[in-house]
Amino acid sequence: MIGKHNNHNTRPKSDQSTAGYSFSDQLYIDIVKTYLDTESVKETAARLNTSAVKVRKVLITEGLWSSKTSLEIQRCLSQGKTTAEIAEILSTTEKAVQQYLPYTRGIYHGDQQSVSALNSADYRNRIRVLQEKILQRSMDGAMEDKWNTSAADIEGIQRKGENKPLMLSKTGRYPGALLLPEGADVSKLHHHIRPIRLHMELMRDDSSQAEEVKTTYVLQTYGQVTYGDTISRDVIVPDDMPLWALHYTIQKCFGWQNSHLHRFELPQGQFERITDGNLGKYMELTGVVFRSPWMDENEGFWNDDYESGSFKTWIRRKYSGPYVSLCHGEGIWQCRQDAKKRESGEVYAFNDIPIQAAWYISEGSCTQLLERLTVGGIFALHDRGIDDKLVASSFIPQCFEDVMNEELQREIEECLRYDSYAMQPKIRPLTDTLYYNYDFGDNWHVRVTASLGAADLLENGRVSQEELEQAVLLLMEKYRPVCIAQDGCFVLDDVGGMDGFVQFLKGINQPDKGKAAVEEWRTEDADDEDYGPYEDKKASIEWAKSLGWSGRKITNKNLL
Repeated sequence: MIGKHNNHNTRPKSDQSTAGYSFSDQLYIDIVKTYLDTESVKETAARLNTSAVKVRKVLITEGLWSSKTSLEIQRCLSQGKTTAEIAEILSTTEKAVQQYLPYTRGIYHGDQQSVSALNSADYRNRIRVLQEKILQRSMDGAMEDKWNTSAADIEGIQRKGENKPLMLSKTGRYPGALLLPEGADVSKLHHHIRPIRLHMELMRDDSSQAEEVKTTYVLQTYGQVTYGDTISRDVIVPDDMPLWALHYTIQKCFGWQNSHLHRFELPQGQFERITDGNLGKYMELTGVVFRSPWMDENEGFWNDDYESGSFKTWIRRKYSGPYVSLCHGEGIWQCRQDAKKRESGEVYAFNDIPIQAAWYISEGSCTQLLERLTVGGIFALHDRGIDDKLVASSFIPQCFEDVMNEELQREIEECLRYDSYAMQPKIRPLTDTLYYNYDFGDNWHVRVTASLGAADLLENGRVSQEELEQAVLLLMEKYRPVCIAQDGCFVLDDVGGMDGFVQFLKGINQPDKGKAAVEEWRTEDADDEDYGPYEDKKASIEWAKSLGWSGRKITNKNLL
């Protein structure tokens, strides 16, 4: 649940134990040595052409890396709990737990010595030096931290705008409007909220027309898709919802369990336009639009603090307002410091380097958006049938200068003087589309678009004006998103992305009786003969349920 892992397992019946992994002592040693040099899990994995999971397991074994999740798992192990029991306590899967288990000594070639023996005193000295460096770095960060927080300041931000007049009154009434019911009691509502409708749909990567037809058939026949050709959700959210809270909203809407890495990105064309294809201009937008590609990998998980209890309750708190972003790594000052540490007039001249080079000199994704950015701040809203005068912004920047204007530059200079969660530069709307990428192994993609109304849903009979108004009322009462339409069933983690999910749906919907009936069904159903790990219908369903999956439909009101 903590979101720091990225395992990829599509087999419901297998149980890969810790001792099931096997690789050479040399790779094990190389992992340790490379990490001591790089101090980065990602860089170590990239240099050695191995997985980050394997790197972390080696480092956990040697006591060189830990996280809140790994420490909690070690605590449970010390109490004699099994992997299954730990998974239940953490509301995650056994596979996820196994990623944080140390390797058992002796699982490698038995005729070779242990890593500690092979490296002797030099090895142990390097570990000591690294630990001291990490400790000192943490102490320095605490001393120099400009990201000041206090309970009073947080409360002030949480209460911002409570006395402002209702923003809904500006738009008037029209079919599909996101307005309060007439005569609604507004005395206890969050007056500063402006509702925004988000349409979120799972993207498909059909390699051929035949694959496209097959996928559509399966989703419509077994996946509860009625109105389109993919699984989608329509929700209304507060305009001040940051992307980190939208992440949790998407997780809940589609049925994932926050078990893997994620990122938000602009469409590729828009990314290239606002950076002008230049690394120097891209760097000027780090801390403003983009996360620093050198941000510490643990910084992104500042809000993943699930320990026990109801996962449903925990995740609901995450996407409910008021919203306060406390990710130090996203601060403008910190992002600029990250860049300064890497740039040298003799080594890098960022202004002379094309944007494509960013992938070669960075440790993380160069396209990942800051997650403190808000829905209302980043989307240039489309009208969806609404009068143009009601649209907040139809202008989308087409070049770097459209983004980094003089007003924003002055604001950045001011924010650099007082770098706190409250003092971060505010951008103009950037795009009409966002992409949410989840689980870089299964590689799920969600396309997100925004609008000020839902006239299209009204026209299709999927929602009534009364339902829209009641949804807005609930949004402003509870200060959390509300689903207004859904198409398709829930998906699940570790299924292999959309292709794997289609295979899963076919497997669990095969006939229960008779080989002949199964063969006939397979022939009729797009001639698909391969069900991979889902031949055992009962086992597949049980495995899916263990990951929190449910084939039943939840009402719009109760989805979030």
